[in-house]
Amino acid sequence: MAKGPVKCESDIEGKLYSFSYEKIKSEHLITVNDQQTKLKPSFKSMVLGFDEQFTFDGINARLVVAGNKPDVVVKDIFLQSGKPYLPTPWWAMLFVLPCFVLLITGGFIGGALGALGYMICVYISKRKIPVILKVIINIAIIALCWLIYTVIALFINRYRS
Repeated sequence: MAKGPVKCESDIEGKLYSFSYEKIKSEHLITVNDQQTKLKPSFKSMVLGFDEQFTFDGINARLVVAGNKPDVVVKDIFLQSGKPYLPTPWWAMLFVLPCFVLLITGGFIGGALGALGYMICVYISKRKIPVILKVIINIAIIALCWLIYTVIALFINRYRS
């Protein structure tokens, strides 16, 4: 995580706003023009990455934290990068959970495969491609992770005896 608050300024509809973000324990603090808002992650944010709604000066916004890079979304545009905001759909959790199970129960190799599958499924779910293609790719990712894990486990088990 970044040390100290992350700050930026942005002009929204002709008015300059100063943003400051800091994470302290489980709380995400966003300060806009000296007005602080504390945000706690929802279950979806804990599973798919921090993405929570807040309001400042009558403007609906979202705080999105990817890795250690926070950004504010206003009118479906990231303020710092200027890129369009593509929310993670709710159904992405259906694809992330099998990878999460592998991450938790699969030991070192299964954990690595589960983590990789988890990240790829979230990444694919956020892309601007047809939903059916996202579903097919995510199913293939899950199947591939579990197949590789099973083959490695059988191989290790066979040569262990």
